[in-house]
Amino acid sequence: MDLSYYEREGTSDQSWAGIIRHTRLLGESENGKAVEFTQIVELLMEDEDVRLRALNMRVDPTDGNVYSRWEREERKKPKPKKEGEDEPNEDDENAVKPLDELALVQRVNDADERIRAELTHYKTVERPAVEELLINFF
Repeated sequence: MDLSYYEREGTSDQSWAGIIRHTRLLGESENGKAVEFTQIVELLMEDEDVRLRALNMRVDPTDGNVYSRWEREERKKPKPKKEGEDEPNEDDENAVKPLDELALVQRVNDADERIRAELTHYKTVERPAVEELLINFF
């Protein structure tokens, strides 16, 4: 979203908290009532885990699909053989195709300094702004 969106909507708060509180963000529902957020889910992870996950993401520039390290490793595993077959069926349209690891690239937003900056921004700006909306589930 660009700044003109915020100017049109009469808000200058571009934080996630501001966006979440802005009920028109999601548009109008079929019955004319504004769509509102009812829940915010925060997944607790250590900063280092978030950083490592992001650093290991790769994108296929031909189709824009993003693959985690786990997904790439899973695709490297040998395909299971169906009962009665000597080799897996390569012509199966539902078969998972192997990835060309050398063609995959790191996403620009997943650079180490960018991730650290985003984590700092979240902890100092975004998280405190929605603190009163969060309910801990154990």
